[in-house]
Amino acid sequence: MDDIYLPVNLRCTLPFAVLLVSPALANIRLINGTHRCAGIVEVLHDGQWGTICGGKAWKTDSAEVVCKELGCGRLRWTEKHNRKSSQPIWLDNVDCDGKESSVKNCGHGPWGNHRGSICERSNAGVVCSNTSNSVDVRLIKRSDRCAGRVEVYRDGQWGPVCDHHWNMTDAEAVCQKLGCGYALEVVNSVRRGRIYDCGLGEGAAEVVCSAVRLVNGPNRCAGRVEVFHNGEWGTVCHDFWDMTDAKVVCKELGCGEAIEAPKDAHFGEGSGQIWLDDMLCTGNESTLMSCGHQRLGTHNCGHHRDAGAVCSELITTMVECKDVKCKLRFLGELKKNTLVLPERVLTKALDYLLDINQPNLTSFGGAVVQSAEWLASRLMQPGLTNKTITTNNTELQIVSVGTNASLTAHTQLMSSDVLLDIDLLGIAQNNNGSASVVLMSYKNMQDVLHASLFKTENDTTKTMLSKVVSVILPNTQNKTLSSPVNITFQHVKARPSDLIGEVSCVYWNISSWIEDGCHVSQTNTRHTVCTCVHLSTFALIMQTEISKSDPTLELLHTILVSIGLVFLTVAVVTFAICRFNPRVTNAARLNLCICLLLAHLLFLLTQNYLHLIKPHQVLCKVLSGVLHFLYLCCFVWMSIEALLLFSSIRKLRQVKPNDRAGPHWGYKLLIGYGVPLVIVAVSAGVMPDGYGSQQCWLKTDYGVIWSFLGPVCLILAGNIILFIAIIVTLQSTLKEARSDVSKVKYTRVLLFKIMAQFVILGCPWILGMFTAKSKVLEFIFIILISQQGTFIFLVHCLLNDEVRRQYKKWWQEFSPPEKHPSTTATSLALNENVTTGTHEE
Repeated sequence: MDDIYLPVNLRCTLPFAVLLVSPALANIRLINGTHRCAGIVEVLHDGQWGTICGGKAWKTDSAEVVCKELGCGRLRWTEKHNRKSSQPIWLDNVDCDGKESSVKNCGHGPWGNHRGSICERSNAGVVCSNTSNSVDVRLIKRSDRCAGRVEVYRDGQWGPVCDHHWNMTDAEAVCQKLGCGYALEVVNSVRRGRIYDCGLGEGAAEVVCSAVRLVNGPNRCAGRVEVFHNGEWGTVCHDFWDMTDAKVVCKELGCGEAIEAPKDAHFGEGSGQIWLDDMLCTGNESTLMSCGHQRLGTHNCGHHRDAGAVCSELITTMVECKDVKCKLRFLGELKKNTLVLPERVLTKALDYLLDINQPNLTSFGGAVVQSAEWLASRLMQPGLTNKTITTNNTELQIVSVGTNASLTAHTQLMSSDVLLDIDLLGIAQNNNGSASVVLMSYKNMQDVLHASLFKTENDTTKTMLSKVVSVILPNTQNKTLSSPVNITFQHVKARPSDLIGEVSCVYWNISSWIEDGCHVSQTNTRHTVCTCVHLSTFALIMQTEISKSDPTLELLHTILVSIGLVFLTVAVVTFAICRFNPRVTNAARLNLCICLLLAHLLFLLTQNYLHLIKPHQVLCKVLSGVLHFLYLCCFVWMSIEALLLFSSIRKLRQVKPNDRAGPHWGYKLLIGYGVPLVIVAVSAGVMPDGYGSQQCWLKTDYGVIWSFLGPVCLILAGNIILFIAIIVTLQSTLKEARSDVSKVKYTRVLLFKIMAQFVILGCPWILGMFTAKSKVLEFIFIILISQQGTFIFLVHCLLNDEVRRQYKKWWQEFSPPEKHPSTTATSLALNENVTTGTHEE
């Protein structure tokens, strides 16, 4: 038969589909007759042909259905043949009304059960009119008459149909004419054997039909059960409907095993006919119509009792999806149903969803995480207390507590790379005594939700330091945490101890990583502990500064700051000893030097030992807070110094203030240290996470940086205004001064002191706003800022006659006496010079 060809004018086109009016002989046949439309009726069941009982139950209506099914015209008469073969008797009590498209759709007893001796003596037979001129069609090569290779009967022979242009339209026509419902699949098979008149590379067309379908569900493997009969789809009543019946439906549709048999129109009420009722499947049938049931259309049901089925391959649609958008759409439909899905279905869905090889996964990162959390929450089954589940792409730990739980401490959940510490008992107390938690660790999600999705104001290199994990509270109404959770992450790879970087605990928020509500509690080279006040999807990201510094400038900065610290130390010692001499110092100048000395020294030490400090987050935050306070103190004392200097200039006195001018020194101390303390206390209380950047300073991506920049800009603006006012006042004063030699010399010294005050009052700090665009400005900025202490020493110590005399006095007291004849003369000369200088002063 394989050598028979289909003539060209009967190829697989829509006009050809119209000719398909007689069904195949693959599932029912007539044997031992005078022609193909007469003989003993045999039906195919479980791969074996068998007869129908020919007793009194074999009636005209049933025989009419046989003739119609075979495409043999109308019934002429029924026959009863003496039984001679040993074939099984498959059917008895066949009860058709004549409208069925197949004998199997008629009411009948269970397959293989019959009335004994009557059936063992007689086989049912028919003689049909054989008046049909239509083309016969059949499906062969498979055990089910509704699936197989398509063949047509022409010129007395059966032959295959070429698969050239064979499509679902042709397949639907074949399935409907065979009474097989709708086309499930079209197979364009590889050419086998000799199929004449087919083009090169063509083969025989194949089709898989089904007279049953599942509708109104998430896909073709879950929904309301409907069967096809008499050209119309109808529903199945849920009387006696159970998992055995659903098993047959799933098997017939190629949807795997049955996992649920919903009743009461779970997938919505159908319309039209209710074809089947009182289903009695054994589970071994290949089709639902092969099960025991009432006569088609006979029922005592309404559509509010329609039966449904859910099969294990309900995620077939998801598997067939080529992109993540299709998978998310499928899961969105699945969420609308309250199905209890088995573990293997859920884990398989997780693996398909989290396949990192699919395109555009990052673009849908938020939706993917949300769907993964939903699937993980469905793994929480009633009665489950503790379980670990591992899939190809995830690792899950599930823990539940009930009303009789005896927990006295926090619950710990552990996977291979994360440890969760959560007060599950406290959550249960807010939820009628029971609660559950799921810890899900993604194996590859860190390669999808990249660290670059952590947006910060500062320009840093971001590295994912851990795997991504989700913490879920399934079936929990009140998700409020009784206390913060601690999540200990194992680093993906050990972090070098000398690598300076800020470690951030982040959680996924729609389309990016953010830090709100999470902070680092502890960290070392291999682990980091995150403390969070809410649950979500978490990860660990390390930020490292993009190096833009010049090593030469860094070395120059270290050297210059060190030099400035030396002169600041000398100035502080000098002012401390001479603190009661108003011609040498005042409270503002002494405290300015102390604050500058401490601030520059602490900053220099912090930057040089940053690799040792950074792993200790608390220490880093404390140091940044202390630096914030000290530098604010410096600027406040600079402002006080500027005010006192301006007050002295107005009195046309020396270019140095004294403690007799201005407020009492106690008020100055209150302002100098109280104002910075209040600013730091408020900023630390409102935004504690703003302290402790990668350089152990204020973080630029938090508003706390303005608690420093705001006061500094205000003070600098005031000091510059005061400096200009001082210059203008001095200019008018110098015009009235005499021009003798001594006055000119005094004026030159005075001008140098005034210009030095520009640095002492911190005015060059304004250059810091422009150093990023100019190396020259950065060089000038480093010199002026680092030498602030040097200028204080020059102006208020070296160029102060009172201090110079004090230095000479100290030198004489501590230097060893010289033992030579001229000692007395030298001493007298020094005393004379000191006296002369004193009078001049």
